[in-house]
This record gives sequence, structure tokens and C-alpha cells, in this order.
Amino acid sequence: MKKTLYLCLEIKVRELLPKIYLSYLAAKKKFRIYLGSRDEIFNLILNKEKKAGIFFYKAGLQKEMTDMIDLKIDHHVVLDEEISPGFTKEQYKYRVLSFYREVIHKISLFFYVNKEIASIFKKQYPKVSSKKIFSTGWPRFEIIKKKNLKIFDKEVKIIKKKEKSFFLFISDFSYTTKNYEVFAREYFAWGVKKNKKKKNIENQIQEAKFHYEDFKIVSNFLLEYARKNSSIKIIIRAHPNESFKEWEKIIKVAKVKNIKLTKPMDDVIPWIIASSGILHRGCTTSIQSSLLKKKIGYINLGKHNKKNKFFKNFLYSISNPIRCEKDLDTWIKKKFCTKSQSRVNKKLRRLNILQNNDSAKNIVNILDKLAIKKEDKSIIKKSNNNFYGIISLYKSLVLRKLLIFSTKIGLLQRNIDRFNFTHKIPGGISCKDVNYYLKMLKKKNDNMLAKKINDELVLIE
Repeated sequence: MKKTLYLCLEIKVRELLPKIYLSYLAAKKKFRIYLGSRDEIFNLILNKEKKAGIFFYKAGLQKEMTDMIDLKIDHHVVLDEEISPGFTKEQYKYRVLSFYREVIHKISLFFYVNKEIASIFKKQYPKVSSKKIFSTGWPRFEIIKKKNLKIFDKEVKIIKKKEKSFFLFISDFSYTTKNYEVFAREYFAWGVKKNKKKKNIENQIQEAKFHYEDFKIVSNFLLEYARKNSSIKIIIRAHPNESFKEWEKIIKVAKVKNIKLTKPMDDVIPWIIASSGILHRGCTTSIQSSLLKKKIGYINLGKHNKKNKFFKNFLYSISNPIRCEKDLDTWIKKKFCTKSQSRVNKKLRRLNILQNNDSAKNIVNILDKLAIKKEDKSIIKKSNNNFYGIISLYKSLVLRKLLIFSTKIGLLQRNIDRFNFTHKIPGGISCKDVNYYLKMLKKKNDNMLAKKINDELVLIE
């Protein structure tokens, strides 16, 4: 029998490596870890007999699911993957409201990157004890410290061999079609008080409009620049929550050969390392790029942006400003970022990004102090043989077509763009990949391994 950690993976390209690292450290503390998709972890927890273990999730859950999970685990803890350092206070104010107030007392611990975000969360949920809120840093930043960079060598070599020299634009608009208002209304902050719901929705729509208008301006700027500079290769990496079809459409119409589009099917870090420089317009990956000492350009076209309450000034301050074609010309020609690295590092330290302590170790040490009942290995009740997988895939494809058709003719009020998002866990969770990364992270005397349970669930101990 062992202490158990049930670790949810929502967006694979963003979370897999940090959570493998977290799993590795937890396994060293004699935890048994189940790393899997949301559905598979829920299935595992809800079908087990004993109330035991820790459920580790990204943020709030529906009330009904929170109640059901609570009956089966000792502790429910969260580290919100959506609340990145570098957002504006206006954005933090609403993004921390991801928990229903009726069930927030059922959550044992709240992990945030830094004290600033933790403080905003505390103000929004004053009934939550300060002893439950921790400013630990982020495993997402920990995984790219120098001691861990070797895990990316293989992917970097493959990308460099295939793509040669290129600049990478990392998109994070999310709202890339005229359908932005419908999309924005889907993201309702569960913790918003009733008298502020209308304001919250209006705020969401305003932010969506800001991003959509910027998408049109920035995408056109990149295409025009590439057309005029045929010797420069730009790769656009779409965001998982963007309509990939929309990006394909505008690039196809432009007919610019030196612009390439890539789906977010793998971790972005090897792409950053392999590139000659990173372009963005407010993406958190600019922080990772800075930690990796890459030159970074923030595309800010128009004075309206800096005055906007959704403009991410911190991310702008650690990047080279690109306000026109001339700025981009200058930035491309320079070998290194013109920003003072020491000044940038001071800014990163203030946000608890560049720190001496290991954030993942901090989290695991805190988890290890919780009172947790030990339990045996769980048994998956749902069939997961190859035949079942083929049938499930077929059912999913048929359901997808029915949903698209029903939405187009108006029978369903759904965001049609969702059907063109990149799958959250493309290719499932490969036991081979998990073991490869564990091997790269392990020290000589560590002997933990991952075992496949099904296509979206592995056991690590």
C-alpha cells in the first residue's frame, strides 16, 4: 500500500513535462502516481472503493463533480495552469474566480506562482484560510532550468534538421474568428458573485474583441513582412484554443511560401531552443524564452494596445518592442536581445519566476506533510482493449459530425470554433515517452518507472 497522487493532465503540450517532473519527485517520496487525462483520472477515482489519496487539478470543478470527488479522496489540491505571471491585475481579478463558493471549502491547498496572484485570490475568496494558500513558483519554469535542458536535446536536433533557420511566432490570441463573442460567453467565472455576473460577461467580451482585432492586425503584418522578405522563414505556432482552420485559411489565401504553420502537437520548448528568435504579442512563453536567453520581440502595432486594460505590460517590458517593419528588420539582424538580461532577471525574480528554490520540490514537500491514507493499486473497470478504442474513436467522429451539423443549422448554441481546436491530448499519453523523460531526469539510484494502463493513463512508482 502507498500514498497515492492522482495527477490530471488537461493540455498535454503545456503540462506533460512539468507533471512528469512533479511525478518523479513525488515517486521519490514513495508516492504512487496516476498521471492521466481528466476523464481517465475521474473514472479512476470515482470507481475506487477506498477514500484515500490526493487529487491534483488545475483549478475549479463543477459543483456536482467536486462533491463526488470529495467522497473518494483525502485531499483536493489545485495549481491553476491558466493564471500565468505577466497578466494584468484586471485579468487576475477574474481569472482567480474559477471556484464555486459553495464548494471551495472542500479544497485543501491552493498553489500559485507568486504572492501577487495569491493575494488577489485571497481578496476574492476571503473565507479561505491563508494557511491553505501557497506561493511556490511553477514547475513549468522549473523544467527549463539548466540542469533539466538535456531532456530536450533529441527534439531540438529533429526540429533543426527539418526546419533549418527560422523565427518562431507563438500565437495566443485564442479569439481568431468573428465568432469571438459566442466563444467569450462560454468562459463564465464560476466564483463571480450574482450581482457582478453581467460585468464579468461584458469584461470577457471586451477582452475577446481586443484579441480578435489584434489577431487581424498582427497576422496581416507577419504575412506582409514575409512576402517582402523571402529569405526569412517564419513559423507560426497556433495556440491549442485557436481555430487552426482560420490560420490555415489566411495563410492559404496569402500564398506566402516562407510562412509555415504548425499545430501545437508537442512541447513548445524545443521549438524555442531551435529557433533564431521568438515573436509574440503577449504570450507567457516569452517568459520561458527569456529564461532560455533567446531574443524576444513583442509585436505591438498601434498605440491603442498599451492603453488597453488587457495589454500585458510585464511581457512587453522583457521583450524588444516591434511597432513596425523597421523594428522587425532591426530585431532580426541583431544576434542577441537588446534588453539588459540583469534587468530582465530582476523583473523575473520579483514575480517569483527566477528563484533558487525548486518549485516542484516545494509542492511535493507540502503534499508529503498532508495526512494521507495509503491504498492499494486501483483497478480500471472500463474496458480498454484495442477493439473498444476503435469503437470509441468511431463514436467520437460520428458525434463530432452531428454536433457540427446541428450547430451550423442552429439546433445547438455552441461555439463552432471549438471543432477546429487542437486536441488537448494529441496521441494520448505514451508510456514510452514518459519513461524516456523519467530516465533523463533520474539520478543513478532512482528506479521509478511508468506502466501503461490505457492510452490516456499511466502509473508511475
